[in-house]
Amino acid sequence: MKIGFVMEPIPAKNLKKDSTLLLMFEAQNNGHDIYFIDSKNLFMKDNQPYCKYQKVEVSLNDTNFNVLSSSENTMNFFEVIMMRQDPPVDYSFIVNTMILEKAADLGVNVINNPSNLRNLNEKIFALNFPKFCPPTLITSDFEIFNNFLKENEHIVVKPLNSMGGDSIFQLRKDDEHLSEVYSKISKEGEVKFIAQKFLPEISIGDKRILIINGKVPKHAVLRTPPEGEFIGNLAAGGSASTIELNEQDKIIAQTVADKMLDFGLYIVGLDMIGNFLTEINLTSPTCFRELNDQAGENLAKLFVDELLGH
Repeated sequence: MKIGFVMEPIPAKNLKKDSTLLLMFEAQNNGHDIYFIDSKNLFMKDNQPYCKYQKVEVSLNDTNFNVLSSSENTMNFFEVIMMRQDPPVDYSFIVNTMILEKAADLGVNVINNPSNLRNLNEKIFALNFPKFCPPTLITSDFEIFNNFLKENEHIVVKPLNSMGGDSIFQLRKDDEHLSEVYSKISKEGEVKFIAQKFLPEISIGDKRILIINGKVPKHAVLRTPPEGEFIGNLAAGGSASTIELNEQDKIIAQTVADKMLDFGLYIVGLDMIGNFLTEINLTSPTCFRELNDQAGENLAKLFVDELLGH
């Protein structure tokens, strides 16, 4: 089987930590041909989806990544395309999902479903499970925002389309930086953002739970903020450890997992703080490597064995 992986240029990746490379490695081990597709190299010609690609061999270290050949073709050259382009979900990302929809129309199995990568915002999508979410506001209006802060006294504010802990702020009631944060996060009131009640359990860390093929794992990755900080994302300097899911984790994860295949979402990352669901990551969920290296739970192999097979 020919499997293409849409992602950012490989030299920019951390080969010892990158989740997509583990997925590539496991697909390769199952006898599939694997191809790197730079996210910039998807294009349309005469209403047909094309891409430039490289056939590659991978290993799980930082010294052995081989390009075997380079070419371009219509996307139905592949049986499967893994969409692993990182956020932000900007105009370039959106156009790529449109091109990948054309590939799906030609019979290519595109994972995750490209239309839902475009239509389901990772932070808003979590609100489909409201009983598991903290008090949440989405707005660009200052008065509504300020009233929400007064009601909850301590909140976290973040953009709707970012990743990796980028541009996340915490505010307390009557904070002197309120107007400044509002102006920055809303781009002077022009852009909607998300605000949530601050959860003090973040001092322990936030949990990433990977849902693979609609199945709940045994372990989560606990991302702990640096001392004195409140952002646990690994890209923002957090540290990773693994823990077994508790009963509430399992209830929330299973409830979400039961719905994911209906949306064509085969790789999903839940973010939880304490007993609350804060995000459902759809675009290129990470932490496969941490689970494999620290807990011996290889969800990339599970994905490849079950969904792609030999």
